Amino acid sequence: MIASVAKKKQRRRNQVAYEAAQHKRAERKRARAERKAQRRKMKGQRVLCPHCGEQAQLVDGSLIYPFRPDLHERHFYLCAPCNAWVGCHPGTTKPLGVPADAETRQARIQAHDVFDPIWKTGRLTRTEAYAWLAAELRIDREQCHISMFGTELCRQAVRVCERYWAQQKVTTRSGRSTFLTRHVPPQAPRRSLGSMFA
Repeated sequence: MIASVAKKKQRRRNQVAYEAAQHKRAERKRARAERKAQRRKMKGQRVLCPHCGEQAQLVDGSLIYPFRPDLHERHFYLCAPCNAWVGCHPGTTKPLGVPADAETRQARIQAHDVFDPIWKTGRLTRTEAYAWLAAELRIDREQCHISMFGTELCRQAVRVCERYWAQQKVTTRSGRSTFLTRHVPPQAPRRSLGSMFA
């Protein structure tokens, strides 16, 4: 009787060990398949520099940001002659947008400074905010992302967002209505809210 109980326990232990080994094998196989797919994707990825038309090279963050060890593992596409680059989505080699030179990078930062608060404050969702921006700039929604904009389009986006902020009314604690003026120069023109969402 004791021997049969011991045999059952041993069989159960063997079964558990076998299932664990199978699970590990499946995980290794899945990881190999993912690495293979990633290598295929990297080979097929073609990112062109909008400034010179040459193909940008995939590099790691240590080349772009040598003094930022936290970015050394990230991937970037770099066009060395133009000093234009774009980062990749974390853990992938998929570009976040289009390579930008120093002037374009600065223009994109300024555009993000006035555009991001529109959706980060909850006034609109991010998707709604980009749909609104696309309508205001009269471009396709699929092409409307600041990481894809050139310098001039970034400047237009800044002007559009400044007009948006100029017309946003808020009620203060004292009950008075006032316009939000953050990011807005005093001379920014005001338009009706209805025209913004038409």
